[in-house]
Amino acid sequence: PMLDYGLKDKNDHKRVVKFLIDTLEVTLKEVAKHPASKGKVRILNFKGMAGGAFNWFDEIHPKDHINKKFADKIISELLS
Repeated sequence: PMLDYGLKDKNDHKRVVKFLIDTLEVTLKEVAKHPASKGKVRILNFKGMAGGAFNWFDEIHPKDHINKKFADKIISELLS
């Protein structure tokens, strides 16, 4: 957790996580567009699915009921 690294302000936590997620999203979209992916890479947007901080163990790990929502979305995409 960010607290272990001295980052105490919860707003800083949110900004760091948003930056990381947004940067990863851009990178993954570039991978998906690359000809070598041959259309086999799918990008799913999970932003906003987890709700508030009470649904998370820490900055990265959602609680089980949120993981189920994510899994349901993945399964739905794979079956479509």
